[in-house]
Amino acid sequence: MWQRPDPRPRSIVLIPALAMALAASPAALASSVGSFSKPSSQTVDTGREIAPEGAGVSQTSDPLQFAMPKYAWPISGDFETTNQTTRVALRVDEGWGNVESVNYVFERPVGFDGSMARQVPIREAYYGDPLGIGDEAWYFYADINMGGLETVGVQAVVNLKRSSGVKGRLWSFFDDKRKVRLVAAPPPPVDDPPAEEGADELILKAGNGFSGSTNEPGPVGDPNARGYSAKAIAHWDVVPDQMFQGDFHVGVIAFHIAGIDRVEFRLDGGQAANSTEMTLNPRTDVWEYTAVIPGDDLPDGPLELRAIAYPKHGKPRLLETLRVYNNSDGRLPSGVKYVSVSGNDGTGDGSRSKPYRSIWKAAYELEQEAGYPYYAGGGTVYLLEGDHRFAQRPSGGRVVRTGGTWMTISGAPGTSRSKVRIVGNGGGDLRSTHNRFANLTIYETDLATNPNSGSRAWFDNCLLQGANENSTKYFASYTRWKAGIYLTDTTIRTVKNGTTWAKIARGCTLEDIQSDAFHNPRLVVNCKVDGLKKPGGSGYHPDLVQFNGNFDNVIVYGVQTKNVHAQGIFSRTVTSDLPDRNIAFVNFHADTYTYRCQWMRSVDHLLLWNVSIDNADMHFRHNTNGDRTVVTNLSVRDSVFQVFQADGGIVDRADGFTFHNNHYETGDAFGVSWTRGTLDGTLVAGDSVLGGRVAKPLVPADAKGNPRTTPAAIGAYEPVAR
Repeated sequence: MWQRPDPRPRSIVLIPALAMALAASPAALASSVGSFSKPSSQTVDTGREIAPEGAGVSQTSDPLQFAMPKYAWPISGDFETTNQTTRVALRVDEGWGNVESVNYVFERPVGFDGSMARQVPIREAYYGDPLGIGDEAWYFYADINMGGLETVGVQAVVNLKRSSGVKGRLWSFFDDKRKVRLVAAPPPPVDDPPAEEGADELILKAGNGFSGSTNEPGPVGDPNARGYSAKAIAHWDVVPDQMFQGDFHVGVIAFHIAGIDRVEFRLDGGQAANSTEMTLNPRTDVWEYTAVIPGDDLPDGPLELRAIAYPKHGKPRLLETLRVYNNSDGRLPSGVKYVSVSGNDGTGDGSRSKPYRSIWKAAYELEQEAGYPYYAGGGTVYLLEGDHRFAQRPSGGRVVRTGGTWMTISGAPGTSRSKVRIVGNGGGDLRSTHNRFANLTIYETDLATNPNSGSRAWFDNCLLQGANENSTKYFASYTRWKAGIYLTDTTIRTVKNGTTWAKIARGCTLEDIQSDAFHNPRLVVNCKVDGLKKPGGSGYHPDLVQFNGNFDNVIVYGVQTKNVHAQGIFSRTVTSDLPDRNIAFVNFHADTYTYRCQWMRSVDHLLLWNVSIDNADMHFRHNTNGDRTVVTNLSVRDSVFQVFQADGGIVDRADGFTFHNNHYETGDAFGVSWTRGTLDGTLVAGDSVLGGRVAKPLVPADAKGNPRTTPAAIGAYEPVAR
């Protein structure tokens, strides 16, 4: 395991050939075998302590520095120029916590024009034996390509927090095979500062890019275990193609009937890094399998992430490749243009004082200024207060290109989203592939785009408002915005349908919905629904969550509801097509009235974990068209039902693996460790029926994000005081 003593921005300059070898995950480093192949006689010890007491280090300099003497060492042996590598390492024997950083300054010989790092700032220390000489200690180290040199000079400049008690030596070593052996670190020395927040985060190390596709692994674990035939249910909780700065936390939400063993992350072909438990992602506020891209350590530009969710027993799932863009050094386009309802496309220049009139003009100018390959991607169109039209492209006006990342259309800084509205379409659309709408209101409008343009929409902290209960607006219709619809921290209000075919709906609030809150979703995370009821006299068929077709890999994780006069869960089909597969409801609350929940479709691998369904029954039924419902790999655990029903032959009612530790208010009891009894709708602290009965919670927090206690309650929520 490697220690990360300083989580601030780091800059490590390494030769490309070594980047992958040194980017190993903590687990991979700890288990790595082999050491540098050359004999220890090639290792050179300068014999100089870093900063012994009274060594002349200035106590007033900022930062404190101590320069080791320059040392030149000979290189011998037959090497190919591209493989000849030298490693230098500063070993810290005492007072590791007093070292701020180490800079290695390499002498550049006269006439040398090869690729050798001139200065390498080091801000990570490793405990282990990076020289392969059997001497384990704290080291700051770096590697350079010698490029055919016979000798080279090096000087280590040590930046100190304070000089007292810092002792160590400068070492050098070279090798052509680039093997690293690091071992688990002991507890930090007592004089070291305490670990800073984030020190235990899983930091991803980038490689030199993926050399090809990644194959999905075969089944793992015990072939005789329950769930061995089931595939992991897993999604990225990241809107793809977004641009970021600094540390960027990525998350994967994953479930499996046998439990998740780990989620394996790889960044740009680097070594695999494993997340073995859910942690709270500070970017999304979701408990998920989380890792960090250290943007300050990486060059600006696109990055590829791949992930595999491994169950303890069963089939792993290879997630689709995720692309994001690092802009930590600000080298990617980030232009800004302003638009006002009183602006002018002819005389304006896009500044706040001279804004354009149309969104199209602002977006087009962003594209022209940035050019290939990002165009308007990464740019922002700021809308000043008022009611705007989308997008007002004039006749003959060019389609706006956004490259591979998002262009943002947002309320201007200092405006309220209720004061900046898009109230209709006017003229032509943008037909851009990546359109992010942020901090504004879209009122009674289906945003226009050509269905063949590959357009996708991302609503981030928006209000999507219908005019009245009869509104049928989708805001971004799935039949036109075919490349994907994403919603984060957005409110949808007074409209027939809440979200339809959304790839991600996270942190959203749905109010006064008339038909379906979540229609054919892929990933729903930490959402709230308040008010779901069809208008009187309408023919609507309201559902909290509805599936209508063949679905694979769906997660509904963290849903809070009230005033839901609809079916909580509804899955059915009118034809005998393929069954649904791999669907998880976790931390799901359906405060349903009027209608029952119905599952009328064959399904393989369905999880109902920490589910609470009030005021209506959950019914597994054979389809009304005559098809028999076949359910395999079903798991109903730690859940609360008013009534649970199943038609004959669908489930084994006595199966304790399928039904475990549930509460049934009335009706039949299924499985083992069940309880029965009427509830008042509120789980109170100390309730002996629901609370404090789970020794190991299935997830670390409840539907409200409150940590689950140990022992934990069943249902969607942990106990609360009256």
